[in-house]
Amino acid sequence: MVETAADSIHIDLPVAIVTGATGGMGRLIVADLARDHRVIAVGRDQSILRQLAHEHGAEPFAADLAAVFDARVAAEMRDVADGAAGRESSCTSDRAEGAASAEANGSGTDSMRGERDAIAELATVVDRVDVVVHAAAIARRNSVADAPAAEWQRHFSLNVGAPAALTAALLPKLRASHGIAVFINSGAGSNPQPGNAVYAMSKHALFGVVDSLRKEEANAGVRVTTVSPGPTDTPMLHLMNHDAEAAQTSAAVPKPAYEIIDPAEIARAVRFVVDAGPSTQITNVDVRPRIELGDRISDAFDA
Repeated sequence: MVETAADSIHIDLPVAIVTGATGGMGRLIVADLARDHRVIAVGRDQSILRQLAHEHGAEPFAADLAAVFDARVAAEMRDVADGAAGRESSCTSDRAEGAASAEANGSGTDSMRGERDAIAELATVVDRVDVVVHAAAIARRNSVADAPAAEWQRHFSLNVGAPAALTAALLPKLRASHGIAVFINSGAGSNPQPGNAVYAMSKHALFGVVDSLRKEEANAGVRVTTVSPGPTDTPMLHLMNHDAEAAQTSAAVPKPAYEIIDPAEIARAVRFVVDAGPSTQITNVDVRPRIELGDRISDAFDA
């Protein structure tokens, strides 16, 4: 749960919720926003959450949002199945009508079946939300030919379903504050590469969600932005490149500055979006290395 002992200090600050706060980009986004926001840092690594609380005053919220989304899906599918079974076994119109209503609403009397719904908690843990930054993601290399079914689901749940569900839960407060929703996408969302089909699928889908949300919420005052980094020096990238040691130790072989992005630049891009004036919204920010992969030559300049 969020630690609220310092609530009086934060009373006049805008509130930012950052998912993926324990990742390579998320930690720096939290650190930057904490300079002038009350930040709710959402992640799975509780030791890093405690560090963010100690160093930046962020309020830790431990949660696995993909697991919550999957639990919601499973519960709703059970409710639909239960509703169908109820209609088949009963001849009364009242019972059939109730089952149809449960199916249409996608929920039953206890949609999470006793499991903690952290998405719902995040929508109620603070009185206002001015900014939400969706930085949580998974990235694994898989081709269409070789990808297990579970990989398609894992990528969709964390990279698409969870941010969509959390944004939906936060919309009333984002509307009230005329707030900003920032989604961290990827160059893979518009430029897929061989062997990266599953991750690219999820990021293409995220573009569709975000662009639709922007149009849906335009008249409600909510601004919606996509920030799309190229290859960035984070543990997720190293894992994607099958360099588990570098992911654990941050000891990746150094690359020239023009080949890989410093994650601090992504935090700066998010800051640029958040600080946009009230008459505009920054819809898409592409953050690329100085020289992109397909354009590199052996005697590239030393930056």
